[in-house]
Formats: sequence, C-alpha cells, structure tokens
Amino acid sequence: MPRHERLAGRAWGASVEQRHQGGINYRQDIDGLRAVAVLSVFAYHLNPALLPSGGLGVDIFFVISGYLIGGIILRESDAQNFSFLRFYERRLRRIVPALIVCIIGVLIASCMTLMPSDFEATGVSGVAALLSASNLYFWQTVDYFNEAAADMPLLHTWSLGVEEQFYILAPILLALLSKYARPALMPTLLIALVASLTLNVAQVTHAPVDAFYLPQGRAWELVAGVVLNRLPGSMMSVRGLRELVAGLGAMLIAGSLLLLDPALGWPGLAAVPPVLGTALVIWTGQHGKSTTARILSCKPMTFIGLISYSLYLWHWPAIVFAREIGLVDQLSNLGRMLVLLFAILTAWLSWRFVEQPFRRPADMPASRLFR
Repeated sequence: MPRHERLAGRAWGASVEQRHQGGINYRQDIDGLRAVAVLSVFAYHLNPALLPSGGLGVDIFFVISGYLIGGIILRESDAQNFSFLRFYERRLRRIVPALIVCIIGVLIASCMTLMPSDFEATGVSGVAALLSASNLYFWQTVDYFNEAAADMPLLHTWSLGVEEQFYILAPILLALLSKYARPALMPTLLIALVASLTLNVAQVTHAPVDAFYLPQGRAWELVAGVVLNRLPGSMMSVRGLRELVAGLGAMLIAGSLLLLDPALGWPGLAAVPPVLGTALVIWTGQHGKSTTARILSCKPMTFIGLISYSLYLWHWPAIVFAREIGLVDQLSNLGRMLVLLFAILTAWLSWRFVEQPFRRPADMPASRLFR
C-alpha cells in the first residue's frame, strides 16, 4: 500500500465507507460528527432532562449515512463499475455481524431479567431488526415516547430499519439516473428531498408516530447527504468563507441539541437545523480544513466516532437492563456513569473483535489495536 494511503488511514483507523472512497480522502471530522450524534442520543436516553433534544443525533447520523453511501454509489456509477452485489455485500458485512452479537446478548439478558411475554416480544423485535424491518415493527406496536417503550431493549434499532430500507432503494435510483438520465439526477434528488420533508412536517401534526418511524418521511435527511456529493463548492476554497460556513454549521448543530424544544414535534421542522448544520460541516470539509473540522478531528472524538455503530447498538440495552436489575433507582449519577463506561467498553470490544474482522481486509495487524 502506498505511503500516503497508509498515513491517511491511520488516524484511529478509517471507517469502511470512508476508506472505500480512497484512503487519501479519509475525513476524521466525519467520525467526529458521528461522535456528536451518538453521544447526544446516549445523553438523551440516560437522562432526557440533561439533553431534551439529544434524540436529534439520529438525524445527524442519517445525513452522514446519505453522504457516504450516496458518494460510493455515485462515484462507482460515474466510473461505470458499480455492482449491486458488491454494494449489498459490503452493507451486510458492515451492519449484520455486530447486530447479531448485540441481539444475542440482549436475548440472554432478557431471558434472565424480563417476564416471558416481554422476552417473546424482544425475540420478535430481534427478528424484525435482522430483516431490516425494525421501524415497521415498532411503528405497529409502540409509540417511541410512550413509557412502555422504555422496557424494550431493541427499540433503538428502528433507525437501522430506516437506513437499511434506504440502502435497498437508493442504489437502484442513483445507479439508473447516473447511467440513463444524468442531467435529471440533481432535480430528482431535490424534488425527493422537498417532498419527503413536506410529508414529514404534515405527519408530525397529524400522524406523529408515522413521522417518527416511517422511511418516506425520514428520506429527506438521507437525501440531503446524497445531494452533498453533487453540490458545487469552489467558493469553499476561500478559507475565510469556509471557516464562516463551517462555524455556522457547528452552531446550528449545537443550538439544535441545546436549545430546541421537543414539544415542536420530531423530526419535522425541528430536524431542519441539525440536518442543515451537519450538511454545512460536511460540505465545507470537502474543500479544506476549518477550525470546526479540526475540533471534530481530535482523537477522543474520532475514537468515539469509530465505535459509534457498536456504541449505538449497546447503549440502549445497557440502560434498559440497568433499570431492570435495579442497579439504581431511575439511574443515579453513579449509575449513569457505570452504564456509560460499560457501553463504551462493550462497544470497543464489539468494534475491535466483531466489526473490524468482518469489515476490513486481513491486512490489519494486531499492532494497530490501540492506534
């Protein structure tokens, strides 16, 4: 492997999606954005009063996924070497092994702590998660914000369902447009974005459960990420403007997480600021470094970003079972700290010994274990 590729991929290891774009284009700031997203969701689930709008971290995740996955499809389509089989094989290796291990762990813990009826429901939700239909299952069974949802250890896999359904449709649409109707690509994406957002805003008012779980109302967040791959940005080569726009994006993300009132309805219009902020940070990062990108690229942030998928998988079951076994009543500060440490350790183990062997080629030596 050429030296410049080794160096570009060494910073705590590059994610599969980003390394696939070419090692030299690995962006640590995107792993930093993942860290912001997963830690926001974790904080919200640990203590909603601590970060009432932390659930918007999921919307940040969706933009990142749309950008990375859309970029892979479009670049390979442009090069006329896109393969549906190769694309889905990579997605399976990326998602399924860690998910299976998590589901097995959840079922073992459920068998020991939950009532038989709850254990059965957990098993059904696990099957739904493996079939990329978790969001549809929970859409039919539970309101995410209902108290009953707090006892469902796989409830958080609803977001995987939304992403995986996007992975099913996006390659078909993007590959066909790239091959047969390239001039229509951006107009089609923008129409889809506006239509999905409009639908979602209407759903928040009239069918909030639909707005939360169903992919057609969430698609605009993923499409926003895809659009970034075709957005012109020569003006962002001007450092001062790049700093300004990236800083605006960071402020939109931070302001959304800290200041937005969940009573506005979610996602709907409440998701527009964090989605726009994430898009601005990613867009400016395509054209050079900024202070925002450097902050996001610090090692603690990129480390959390790298384990973010496994951390997302394990954080909610850790919270649910900590409550079930009466670790502490309603999770005290000490209890929350123990859950946080347990989830991070479990996520690192999952990333190192489950995700990496399936996602990366065999050329990853053990010497990179703590890099």
